[in-house]
Amino acid sequence: MSPGGFDDLNLAMRMRETINRMVREELGRVRPPEQYGRAISVNRAALTASVLLNGDTEPIRVKMSSQIQPRETDEVNGSGNGCMVLVGGSSGNYWIKDIISGHAYAEGMAMSGMQIYSGAQGIALNQTVEAQLPALNSVYHIGRWDNTNSSVQDGRGYLWISVRQDLFSSLMKTYQVSLKVNGTNGVWQKLASTTDHGIASGNDLELEIMSDNTGFELRVRRTKDGGGFTPGSYLVSLWAHMDSVVYDPTNVGESAATAPTRMYGTTVPGDDNGPFLSYGMNYNNRAQMNMQGGGVCVMNTTTNIFSWSERFLLFGQGRNQYSPAGSFEIIQPPNGTAIPVYGSALATSVTATSAGVPLQNNQTLYYEVPYGDVITGIATNFRIVAHDDLTTIFTVPSHWVMVASRADSLSLSGGAKVGNGENLNGPAWATYTPTIENASGSTSNGNATVVGRYRRVGRTVHVMASFTIGSTTSLGTGNMYFILPVNARTTVPDIVGFGMAQRASPLTRDNFTMNMSSTADNRALLIGSKTGTVYNNTGGSQDPWAWASGDVIRLNATYEAAF
Repeated sequence: MSPGGFDDLNLAMRMRETINRMVREELGRVRPPEQYGRAISVNRAALTASVLLNGDTEPIRVKMSSQIQPRETDEVNGSGNGCMVLVGGSSGNYWIKDIISGHAYAEGMAMSGMQIYSGAQGIALNQTVEAQLPALNSVYHIGRWDNTNSSVQDGRGYLWISVRQDLFSSLMKTYQVSLKVNGTNGVWQKLASTTDHGIASGNDLELEIMSDNTGFELRVRRTKDGGGFTPGSYLVSLWAHMDSVVYDPTNVGESAATAPTRMYGTTVPGDDNGPFLSYGMNYNNRAQMNMQGGGVCVMNTTTNIFSWSERFLLFGQGRNQYSPAGSFEIIQPPNGTAIPVYGSALATSVTATSAGVPLQNNQTLYYEVPYGDVITGIATNFRIVAHDDLTTIFTVPSHWVMVASRADSLSLSGGAKVGNGENLNGPAWATYTPTIENASGSTSNGNATVVGRYRRVGRTVHVMASFTIGSTTSLGTGNMYFILPVNARTTVPDIVGFGMAQRASPLTRDNFTMNMSSTADNRALLIGSKTGTVYNNTGGSQDPWAWASGDVIRLNATYEAAF
């Protein structure tokens, strides 16, 4: 290695930092970063405003559109403090890009930029910190943000964070965090990004958070290393809406640390504190849509127990920080597992039995997906949501998936819908009156004993029926047609069902197939197995025998409806 040459590591590192700084300075000159400030005065006729930028003592003149106009009075911060605005452009050509506080802020529409005003009100802080690229699987601790001096809001706030590789890379991720008091109980957890540009040149990262009663800390973990020459560092831009928050750079730097498995927001059910999963990837929606398996699922409406014999599997979301193994299992909880119940005035928990999970009418069984954690099912992650307590407001967190939902007995006969798309114990079968028609002559059921039940699912019709000839039953002549509850489609296959005819005396039986007639109606011909001919009632050639009182026809059929 020759000293002073390009193969000199120290020289190469110094040149890298020099090039890095020169590029940042040039980009800052050609494309100045967006800035934030307060609107001091507004000329709506001229579509201009006077804005005092953060850190400046003299206001500047900026342009504005007819749709984006600030107010001199901020509904949030009070009279005399103009709206916070986002200013883009360069000297001589500044314009207002967005309104960050004021009425828009009060309505929850703020959050459009990252270099946010750090004002004297003490409710907002912006910070941009440069984090050096750590070694693969190591972390760079960015610092701590503390709000110990808050009077009532210790450890609570709303964070909006962006992380990007600052040179020769398109790698960028953004995060939204609703910070609870003692949110992670002092334990590091992963954050789910809301936008993710994906792996860039083989490089990738994760952002991790640790929060307690007085603030939070952030660190960047390098999860993929593209190899070769990887210049630059990470720029972490933070907007924190917290009371009296102060940045503490103590312990900033690289270190080795075990990667957390949990994602922030997945440990406390009942308050919609799930992770902000990527909007573009719709992780939980895909998990629900791709839910499969379960084996034999049963909703026992007598014991009020829902059970499944094999695991459900959530997959198809890819293999990444949300799903390290690429899938998650949902396994029936063992006997004795306590399952919390929300939205019910009757019970706060139920206990799983060896037969399955107790599930009453109008209740839904959920599973809290352990995003970022193991594939193996976690028995304590089941939840039940009811709605019999009309005084309780409850929102199902976004990271729960539905395992089974049971309807009330009045609307769906106690039926249940399973998360894999299967319907159990759905609407009860309807009844109808079976009849027999003949090719000619009048027919009448008379005192025949008839039973007919059917169920229609879409255009599929399932039917079970029996017809016992009575002493006053009148049959016509010619071929016999068994009448079904719903007209069949014209192109339905000939054979739609099977049955058995039984003669009362002497006792004789004959199996038959059911063939639809050539027209789109509800008549089915019965073709016997003994003679291979159509059942009929024609004088001396009655088939398969001379029909008399006590003779029975029983059948089962499935066919496609005409409409």
